[in-house]
Amino acid sequence: MQTYAYGFPRIGKHREYKTTLESFWNDTITAEEFYSQLLDIDADRCKQYARVDHFPRGEMTLFDPILDMAYMLGVYSFQDCRSYYEHCRGKNALPLKKYFNTNYHYLQPTLKKAEFAFSWDKIRFFKAEDSPLISLPGPYTFLSLCETEASIETYAEAVADAYAEIFTAYPHATFHIEEPGLCTDMSPKEEVAFSRIYTRLTPFLSRLHLITYYERPNKIVYTFPFKALGIDFIRGHEAVAHLSKIPEETTLIAGVSDSLHVWKSDTHREGSLMQRIRASYTGTILLSNAAPLFHLPYSLSGEDNPVILQECAFACEKMDELSTLWNKAETSAGQHKNTSLNTVEELHSSPRNRSPYTERKKKQVQLPLFPTTTIGSFPQDREVRRMRAQYRKGTLSPAEYKNFIAQKIENTIQFQEEIGLDVLVHGEFERSDMVEFFAENMEGILQTKQGWIISYGSRGYRPPLIAGKIQRKNNAPMTVAEVSYAQGCTEKPVKGMLTGPATILAWSFVSPHISSATAAMEIGQALKDEIEDYKKAGIQIVQVDEPAFKEGAPLRKEKEEAYYLWATEAFRRATDVSDTIQIHTHMCYSDFVGIMPWIDALDADVISVEATRAGFQILDAFRAYGYTREVGIGLWDIHSKEAPEAEALEKNLTAIEENIPVEQIWINPDCGLKTRKQEEIKLPLQRLTALADRCRKDAQNSHQR
Repeated sequence: MQTYAYGFPRIGKHREYKTTLESFWNDTITAEEFYSQLLDIDADRCKQYARVDHFPRGEMTLFDPILDMAYMLGVYSFQDCRSYYEHCRGKNALPLKKYFNTNYHYLQPTLKKAEFAFSWDKIRFFKAEDSPLISLPGPYTFLSLCETEASIETYAEAVADAYAEIFTAYPHATFHIEEPGLCTDMSPKEEVAFSRIYTRLTPFLSRLHLITYYERPNKIVYTFPFKALGIDFIRGHEAVAHLSKIPEETTLIAGVSDSLHVWKSDTHREGSLMQRIRASYTGTILLSNAAPLFHLPYSLSGEDNPVILQECAFACEKMDELSTLWNKAETSAGQHKNTSLNTVEELHSSPRNRSPYTERKKKQVQLPLFPTTTIGSFPQDREVRRMRAQYRKGTLSPAEYKNFIAQKIENTIQFQEEIGLDVLVHGEFERSDMVEFFAENMEGILQTKQGWIISYGSRGYRPPLIAGKIQRKNNAPMTVAEVSYAQGCTEKPVKGMLTGPATILAWSFVSPHISSATAAMEIGQALKDEIEDYKKAGIQIVQVDEPAFKEGAPLRKEKEEAYYLWATEAFRRATDVSDTIQIHTHMCYSDFVGIMPWIDALDADVISVEATRAGFQILDAFRAYGYTREVGIGLWDIHSKEAPEAEALEKNLTAIEENIPVEQIWINPDCGLKTRKQEEIKLPLQRLTALADRCRKDAQNSHQR
């Protein structure tokens, strides 16, 4: 049985990709050095594929494959490596969106006219022109991920013709075409678009490996005779029932290795699955990863935790597994034990201790109209990272590190007071990552040494591994000391800052032997204990961030309710505290259409959301739903180092006021400030507080009239 792999991480064994991009952005390497280093990173990637029989080339990117495709199709153009990044960073940056239900983000192009042409040759740029198998995002998925001025099907023939140009330019190559968009609930117009595209590409179907993942594909895919069809049988196991519909000449690329978690393959589960696949399909079968390998860390080398070394497999090891999976399946097939410990009905049962919003609001801290705040984190410079590294290595004593953090907190509180913010934060200088920090302070969660994954561009994170029962270590407070110290530095309220259950789960690898619902409820209880300790310390406002609330939901609507029930209930458990505590939450990179009832069910007093890159489209969801709690629509895109103009901020706030009552509006940036430099945040925050002051005066004058 031959093997097939794709999507191997570009981050590099030692995060060389991050270092290379940021060195180029900071002008510490030349464009020639930058290009050479990227090619070296790609060469190393391809060496790792020696573990399998088949793999595509051309997967490397300067930032994001979807943006690459926009350049290839002539949607945008660039002159050199530096101008490529004008759509990634700065005032012309495209909206940053979640890639389906994962923590990878793509840059969203905007399509106006249905005009495409093969323009930038990325294949030749990355030296993949001689490869027998070349990777590209699929035309349907590309269209479905873009912001379009017209209905998606109106672009179908034009985009197909541009892809045909690419295929024609490389007549001897087979193309690995990724179409995860087929695994969503497609509308009739979307099905028409897919059908028009591949009908137009009929002369090339015998050279296309159409790859789907994250769920079962739409049945329309079986009507086309592709050279090969890739299916994710881990999260789309229902597709086994439709294998008889695949044309006989089509090779089945069977995604049977779970590349969305790091645990070794369960030979009982995969064995039973592969026996069902073989019984249902008599044609040629290649064994593959079920989704792109870039969702996994590079390799286990560098890890020293015996549990991780014994029970886990990263990208390299997942490919090694493929060659042995089929043989193990011959002798290990059996029923996979269902280890879920709770039903949805059991989870969604406990009564709420908090009073209704309108009652408890009267008991909470009183603030002026248009209250101002930030999302939580403040810039972490080299000194912060250096001191943290020294502390972890033991070359800096706990007392020295504590004093350093205390000084950073004092400076940050003073800075915020000088700016004139109403609700302050302590800056989160003790935290390297919003999930990693809590993983380090909870039992039942493991940490890797080198388990880095790209979130977008050069941004990486290290997902923890949820392996057991979760609770605070020794039931000790995790964050109270720093927040209460900050509160002691000011008369203004300081927010306690926590990461919510759904986000911790979404950005972790959960053992397949642990119910996600159970883990979420355990995290919720640990956070509730933390909030109770906040109250004892005199903290009046607590923010429970849930940027991944929507991300964790399944792609198919039929499977959404079970997820949202436990994700909502876990948040409610965490925040089921005294009426006097004002509960905030923060979300970003989300399209809220269709999930507003769940947002409402969280029962948070204040929600802040990212909005700027998407042109404040999120306002439509809040207006249409009639949301009655307080909302902070992010006015400043912190992903851009450009300071927003005062006129632009005022224009954006006017749009917000047209959709949300003024008594519900907060003024804040759209995300945390951790990745910005200190000198980049002063002017934008000053403009936000000045805007709030003007709005209050206007409201007062209007009231007096």
